[in-house]
Amino acid sequence: MTTQSHAEKIFCIGLSKTGTTSLAAALRQLGYTVRDNLGVSRYIPGDLSCVDEAEIEAHDAFTDTPIPSLYRELDARYPNAKFILTIREKGPWLKSCRKQFTQRHAKARHDAINELFIDMYGSAWFDEEKFSAGYDRFVEGVKDYFKDRPDDLLILDLCDGDDWEPLCRFLHKPIPDAPIPVTNVTKIQWIKAEDVADIARKAGANIPTADSLKHSSGSAPKGMLGRLGDKARNTVIARRRARLPNILDTTYQTIVDNLKSIDASIPVLSEKTKDTPYSDRKQWSHAWLIDTFKGKDLLLRGDNGFSINIALVENGNVRMGVVYFPATDTVYYTKNGSVSYKQSGADEALQLGHGDSRSDASSATAETTQGNAPLTLCKAAEGDTQQPYIRGQFREWEIAAANAILNGSGKRIKIPETEQEPKYNKETLMINI
Repeated sequence: MTTQSHAEKIFCIGLSKTGTTSLAAALRQLGYTVRDNLGVSRYIPGDLSCVDEAEIEAHDAFTDTPIPSLYRELDARYPNAKFILTIREKGPWLKSCRKQFTQRHAKARHDAINELFIDMYGSAWFDEEKFSAGYDRFVEGVKDYFKDRPDDLLILDLCDGDDWEPLCRFLHKPIPDAPIPVTNVTKIQWIKAEDVADIARKAGANIPTADSLKHSSGSAPKGMLGRLGDKARNTVIARRRARLPNILDTTYQTIVDNLKSIDASIPVLSEKTKDTPYSDRKQWSHAWLIDTFKGKDLLLRGDNGFSINIALVENGNVRMGVVYFPATDTVYYTKNGSVSYKQSGADEALQLGHGDSRSDASSATAETTQGNAPLTLCKAAEGDTQQPYIRGQFREWEIAAANAILNGSGKRIKIPETEQEPKYNKETLMINI
């Protein structure tokens, strides 16, 4: 992963549920590489060795667990670092913690994270009295620690309306021409990629195969068409080809309707909604990017690589992707860009690649393809070294889902001019890679 050159590390030491996801999105918008929720495999209070130092060296900014628990040690290790403390009115914060940090949640979590919670709050799961006292103790401790160093600590309340001005002033950055991202990971963290994959399968049930759309030549096909003469057979196929746009429309609407049943508040960005004014779209924190139409040309020219593509984008970053190939009943999916899977039919899903790989997919080969970008990227995620990576210009919804699959395998697409990963829901809606 390429890290931009910045003068210092930025450690965001606000507790979970205080706007840390929004802050991570804002820092990315300012050009920083951000590692959100670094996690730990073991936890010892005050011991920096439980953090992967290579991850810290590879990124500019860090939010969420375990960063708040180690701010003193990080300050000693990185003396030029900047620290940002996100705070939130305690009542809403406790309500949010009650919803997420349940006993069931703690039992499913790594033991090291539970030990960190016990160190911070005195309990591995939500206890209102202990969490309330832990919040006060932590915030006051941070303020006291930095009381003589106002240039090193910014206290930010994004939940109460703080915007770009204090953040950009603190980091000596120009203020972007867009609202500061305000998001909530709770909005999407319960959306299961497997459920979205099932939606894609359901929607793709009526997609014809490329073979069924081919005009006859040579030997007759098997089945009903094989019993027809060439003229009658071509008439049937012509009717099928003429119905294809309506079939794809129905496929698209099936996806939209089912995604609304998951969360009706998340808008859709696609070929059908591309004319939504950017003044409206730039207010979206989340969006589904859906493509069922570009593959029509693949089907009509006899290519069974047609795919249904569904991606979930958060503040310009792709978080989830599903790519489904109806002809082979094969689905690729990922969530939060962390781990990608491939499942063929009813077979067990297989994990792709390695989540800790940092290879740059877009620079791995000089070969190009304009044909089937989703299939190309999914094959790259599988580690197919013979498969060329894509070059060209694409609509965002054409590659967003496959971009997520690639990310989850440990590879990355980079924009050649900027060496940055693609952003989505931009004003132009085009990706040049």
